[in-house]
Amino acid sequence: MLETLLEHPFFLNRHRDAPLLNEREVFLRQLQQQGTGRVALWNLSGELIHVVRLLQMEKLRDVSQEEIHRAAQRWARQQRSNPNAHHTATLLPSLSMQRRSGFASTVA
Repeated sequence: MLETLLEHPFFLNRHRDAPLLNEREVFLRQLQQQGTGRVALWNLSGELIHVVRLLQMEKLRDVSQEEIHRAAQRWARQQRSNPNAHHTATLLPSLSMQRRSGFASTVA
């Protein structure tokens, strides 16, 4: 999946070295099958790496709302100079909703 989104070896290696590679690819493939465009998938692929690292996930596990909230706050602080920081901080709760709606069971 990532090979179709990422042409530059630097980005591809960054994704391959990050935790939960298979789970991230499955999630992106599901979004693609639902009609998500290539640019949006490319953007989400990078954001997923941040989410995995912020939540310190080495394997798929349950994540509490409080942990998601703390991670979103850390991310927003890191992105203060980024005018889109409000958007990126909303990705974590969005992924939590995906998990609750059955995404985790399709990946596990």
